[in-house]
Amino acid sequence: MGRVGLAGVYLKLVLMVWGGLKLSGNGHSDLSPQGAPEAFDNELMVIGARLEGYLEERYQTLNPKVFREGVYRDLWTVLASLGKTRMFLFIKDDVVHTRALEIFEFDEARVKDCIACAQKARSYVRGRLALVEKAADSLVRRAAMNYLSAVHQETQKAFQRAATLDESAEALRVYMRKLARLLSGIEGSDRSLPTREIFSAAFTRIEKWIEGAEEDSAVLSFPDFPRLQAATGGLLENACVALIADTKSGKTTFVSALMLQLAEQGRGLLVPTEMSGDLFITRLATDLMGTTILNLRNRNYPVDLQRRYAEVRARLERLSARIVVLDGVYQKVENIRYKVEDMLAQPAGCRWVIVDGGSVLANRLTQLQGVAAYTHVSSALQAIAAELNVPVIATWQIGRKVTARSGAREPLDFVPKLHDANWSSAIEQDASLVLGLLYYDAYVRRGEAQPAPHVFPPGALTVHLLASRYGNVDALGTYTAYRKTDRGLVEIDLQQEETRAHI
Repeated sequence: MGRVGLAGVYLKLVLMVWGGLKLSGNGHSDLSPQGAPEAFDNELMVIGARLEGYLEERYQTLNPKVFREGVYRDLWTVLASLGKTRMFLFIKDDVVHTRALEIFEFDEARVKDCIACAQKARSYVRGRLALVEKAADSLVRRAAMNYLSAVHQETQKAFQRAATLDESAEALRVYMRKLARLLSGIEGSDRSLPTREIFSAAFTRIEKWIEGAEEDSAVLSFPDFPRLQAATGGLLENACVALIADTKSGKTTFVSALMLQLAEQGRGLLVPTEMSGDLFITRLATDLMGTTILNLRNRNYPVDLQRRYAEVRARLERLSARIVVLDGVYQKVENIRYKVEDMLAQPAGCRWVIVDGGSVLANRLTQLQGVAAYTHVSSALQAIAAELNVPVIATWQIGRKVTARSGAREPLDFVPKLHDANWSSAIEQDASLVLGLLYYDAYVRRGEAQPAPHVFPPGALTVHLLASRYGNVDALGTYTAYRKTDRGLVEIDLQQEETRAHI
């Protein structure tokens, strides 16, 4: 079956379920839920209409296999954009396949296929239940658990009856009636429960700090960068960090150094959008070896190359199980969320996410441009951090108008400002921490600035704290410095560098 035909089948199935829309022009389905509130039917019709255009556009960009495997997650994305909860997708997903048994009129091969799809959907629900259980600090954890458990039980009963091909239509009607009742009480009977949990979680956290308890394992740290650790307090489980800098200012070098420290503490996801995954790791390895890709290609080898290579390879191979690479320079921010959720459903989980090139994700959006594109990507990354309790670090390009500023400037004028990032309003609002990166020597080499060793040590990358939701405002504007060595990027003492400059 061709791509258009396959997409057409899914569209018809989805539209039959979500809204009772016409199938092949033969009128409305007569399998609408009996006893369901009229508002429920109207809601399905609205969602079905919204889905039609979305799915038609979606299958144009995918091959049939990818479309078939990703259709469930695409539906969830649409529902999430409509303000629905994730739980709603599981119900809809299950209903699609139960309804398919009736549409195909019990053709044996198609029925087996539908049952297999139903089982896959049911397994997906189980995975989501496990994911919600792990979300100890989720605002809707208990309400979501109660709701999902009830839906899961009723879904199992419906599938068991439908799979026998006996009374499948009646099983569907019973299920839909129960579903309608569940939907009417989606918030749960105790609406204040999530609020109580919020306050309880906050007090528990403060009491641990007061009692001097050991640091929460959910808070990641930067042990190799103690001054950065002191300024930021580490990386909280729901933090969204924005690193903004000019082009060729060390964003990838710095974020790679952070990644290695985070990988020592747990598994995470790397999303390189500006280069392929293997090239990113190649560049990381050469940095750790104290050389560059170009030097190796030109056979300009550093001293003791073989020893350095062996040490770096051993370190990266040890960490490779903790660095999951989402390869492909044309990734979408939705794919990042899908991957994070898949990792969270696995025993090793996902402790962190690094996106090297948030600006690239925004610039490659075809339907959105300018501030809308950057807002979409920034908000989506912030949602991953807040909703999945996984910290996200993303690099962003500062605006071209900023880099093109002319006229005599003081050295500190070259430091990125909070509003310098492209379409920065969304980035500023979504980020928990905003760090500005400056490689001052780059401006000196281009003749745009004069050397200032008393302010910025030669060859140093400086990282400036521009915004923080967790620290003292007096810390804003402080900065730390780093320099490439034959051991990779290391933090340097600014006071010692200043003394050396005076000498």
